[in-house]
This record gives sequence, structure tokens and C-alpha cells, in this order.
Amino acid sequence: MMQTQSPGCFFGPRLFPVIIFSSMMLIELIRIAVVIVFVGRTLDNVVQALPSEKAFLSLKEEDKSQWLSHDIVKQSYGMVSIANIDVTFQTFSISSYSKNIKLDDSHSTSMLNISLLLNENFITPLPYFFGLGNSFQHEYRQLVGDLINTSVL
Repeated sequence: MMQTQSPGCFFGPRLFPVIIFSSMMLIELIRIAVVIVFVGRTLDNVVQALPSEKAFLSLKEEDKSQWLSHDIVKQSYGMVSIANIDVTFQTFSISSYSKNIKLDDSHSTSMLNISLLLNENFITPLPYFFGLGNSFQHEYRQLVGDLINTSVL
């Protein structure tokens, strides 16, 4: 009696781990892209709302960074936590760099330099096995203020 071998499935036992590995890495890469884009968009929304935020304008310089962190976490719908972001905030004035600029009261000379460092953990252990660590980092920078054309003044 002769037995015939069935052709088997295309996804044989040798190919199955490769498919699992590839799909897990693809999911990881998609998540990284989504988190980076979503947090960047959230930061843009928070920065655009700054001029109308009376609470932000009334804060001391030390408290503005903490306020920005909490507002970003609140608007991110749980995508990031306060432990995963580090916001640094600096204020400087244009008039301190150029003494010959004379501005009226309608122009603001205050500039804000906002830097956000995102440190997010991977969801799978695969990047750790390849020596990439257990988290990824991305830095966002925003420079906010009035741009003044001194040739018009």
C-alpha cells in the first residue's frame, strides 16, 4: 500500500515563526509611528491654544512646564502618561538680543522655546532581543512667538 503525501499548507512549520515575527515587528513599527504622529499633533494643538489660555499666562515660569505636561497628557486621550514625557520650557525676549528694535505695544517680544522628550516603552520584547532597548525616544521642538520684520518698522 502506497501512501501519498499531501502538498501541505503554504505556511508550513518552517515559515510560521517568520510570519509571526514579521507581523509582531510590523505592529510595533505601526504603533511607534502612530504614537509619534499623535503626540506631535497633540503638542501642536496645545501650543496653538496657548495665547487664549488665561491660566497659562498667569503662571510662574517654573510652573509653565508642569502645566504643559499635564495639558498634553489630558489631550492625548491616554496615549501617553506623565511619566513618559519630559517638557522643558524657556522664555526669552527678542529685544534683549537686539537693542535697536523699537516696538509698539501691539507686538510681543516674548518667545517660547518648548521641547518635549517622549520616552515610550515597546509593546513586544522583540526590539530588546536585537539590542534596541526596551523603549524608543522622540524629541519635539516648538518655537512660539511673533516674527517681526524690522525693515517695515
